[in-house]
Formats: sequence, structure tokens, C-alpha cells
Amino acid sequence: MSHYISTVSGRRFYFGDHAAMVEAIDIVDIAHALGNLCRFTGQCRRFYSVAEHSVHVSMIVPEDLALVGLLHDATEAYCADLAKPLKRLVPDYRAVEDAIWLAVAEKFELPTIMPEFIKRADMAMLKLEVDHLLPPHCATDLNLPGETAEVGLRYWNPMYAKYAFLERYNWLTTR
Repeated sequence: MSHYISTVSGRRFYFGDHAAMVEAIDIVDIAHALGNLCRFTGQCRRFYSVAEHSVHVSMIVPEDLALVGLLHDATEAYCADLAKPLKRLVPDYRAVEDAIWLAVAEKFELPTIMPEFIKRADMAMLKLEVDHLLPPHCATDLNLPGETAEVGLRYWNPMYAKYAFLERYNWLTTR
């Protein structure tokens, strides 16, 4: 049995083979998957995609980091995401996710180590999203550090999220 997933474009994404992963990575597959993938394992008040989250992150970081911000969750297009409490119980998941990030970083010429500024922007978005999408006790329970992003969440449908993500990618890579 082969260890691959088939992407919407028909590519085979082989886990564990770095060169094959780099070859298979495609921005349309990433945008499609992240547009369909709901934040918080779908346990939020309304649909809010990882693609929309990623576009917002890319907008609140300095321009030289915007592409990293847009693609910071690109690994989730290939391995989905696990809730943090579950991630801690699946130790090999982090290694798989890290291997996919290295392939994404190579494909798009991004840093292999996520910049701290991106981590802070991601956390600022998380704080905003928790306030708007999760039950009130979550903000208190999580006690997230740092600032809250000042962004208007739009709750894009999956198709719109995909195209907004691709539009942002095209703008960042063709200017």
C-alpha cells in the first residue's frame, strides 16, 4: 500500500518522500483544501476557513513576510490539522507536519523555521477568532498571550475562501 493522498488536481502527495512532496505541492491544491477546512476542527459557531485565517495573517504582517503568513498553515492542506490537545497525544504528527513544512518552504522559497513575527500574528488572529467563534469560557480557559488582531472576520464560504487565497498569493508573487 502506498503512503499518499490524492489532491484535487490529481497529484499524488507521498508522505515521507521529500522530493516527491516538493514536486506534488501545488498552490491550487493548498487553496482548495484550506478553503474547505474549518478552523477549530469545525467546533465553532459558524464556518470559518483556514484559508480566510491565512489571508488575514498575511495582511497583518510586514510585506516581506506576507507570503510566509499566507502559507504558514499550508501543511494542513496535506495532513489536515489536529486540535492542540490531540496533537500532544499523537507524537509523530509533529514530525509529519514538520516534514511537510520543509517541502512547502522549499517549493515556495520560504524560511524553514517559522519567523517569530508570523507566530505572533497567528496568535493575535487566534485570540480574535476565539473571541468571535468559540464559547465565552474558551478565552478565559486558554488565556492566550499577546495582542488581539484588529481584523474583520468575513466568514467566507469555501469557494470564495479558495479564490481569495489564490488572489492574495498571485498578488504577492507577481508584484
